[in-house]
Amino acid sequence: MIIDKVPEERWKQAQRFELDFWTPHIKANPKETWKNFEPYFKSYFHEFLNQIWDGKTILEIGVGASGAMWLTNASRKIGVEPLANSLREINPELYKGYEMISHGAESLPEVPDGSVDAVMSFNVLDHCQDVPAILSEVKRILKVGGQFAVGCDLKSQPCHLDDGHPIALSGEWFAKWLDENGFACNKLDVFKSRNFDHVTGNDNLDGCIFFIGTKK
Repeated sequence: MIIDKVPEERWKQAQRFELDFWTPHIKANPKETWKNFEPYFKSYFHEFLNQIWDGKTILEIGVGASGAMWLTNASRKIGVEPLANSLREINPELYKGYEMISHGAESLPEVPDGSVDAVMSFNVLDHCQDVPAILSEVKRILKVGGQFAVGCDLKSQPCHLDDGHPIALSGEWFAKWLDENGFACNKLDVFKSRNFDHVTGNDNLDGCIFFIGTKK
């Protein structure tokens, strides 16, 4: 079962689910909530996050209440988050130090071709509307030699999906996309489980893919 795009209304349902999830967390310091994810980020993406990003631009797809860009020393941090305006109404202190794009990553006209040194997307793509469109934008905005780091749950059964997770992708799906789009693979691992899912408690997924690649 591969579902790499869904109708707009299905995606809006997922966004409502996300807003309900994040609202009680962001009234305090949102980074405290994201510290729950910090071991996940640092275990599987430490070589990416710990690079010297000073003087460079990182764009993060799906920042949510905080994202992971704050774990880097990038000089310019661009966040993409469809719920950004709604979340800032609840907590105006969100996203300090970020340049925010408050719509989906399926189209990013604000970002010029070949202008970004790295794109990161952790635990996001299975919440989106059109994954092929997003990845096409990733390829477009990255500089030659730019890096793409992605972590995504893999799903094959209808029971893996819920209101907040409309997308189902496999490791083979990712491998095909990488092959067809000319990314050199620096790291590609699939783990049986990332051992937690804060939203659904579902630890029976097909696993989680961790990819770091370079645009040729």
